[in-house]
Amino acid sequence: MKLEEARDVLVTHMKNGWESRVVVTPVFYDNVTDLDVTDLKSFIRFVPEFLAARQANVAVNPYTRRYGTVSCHVFVRTNTGTKFALNLADELTELFEYATLGGLHLQATSPSAPNDRNGWYSIELRTPFYFDSNA
Repeated sequence: MKLEEARDVLVTHMKNGWESRVVVTPVFYDNVTDLDVTDLKSFIRFVPEFLAARQANVAVNPYTRRYGTVSCHVFVRTNTGTKFALNLADELTELFEYATLGGLHLQATSPSAPNDRNGWYSIELRTPFYFDSNA
């Protein structure tokens, strides 16, 4: 699997899985900097990050194991309570934690400490993943 393929697998999983959920909240993907959130009560920022690679075997035709993290930032308006933010975080955790998407394997999802800034309360969820290239 190549980097572009891995990103496509993750984005497709997010789109298909999120649209089928009860909670519908807009999702903004990586490399989008002009976000108009003026009229939104909540949104998700979805960014797959590719972090490291290691040679996974010693052979004539070695393969590479590539690692990354799916980063999902949950944003809800300040002073609306934490229940909705945690509900969105739970939904995202269920969608990604321990999923296997073809040759891409996701692991345990970890939440960050909450942040409250510029009118938005946010929680970041990070789900590590790995896949093999040249296999």
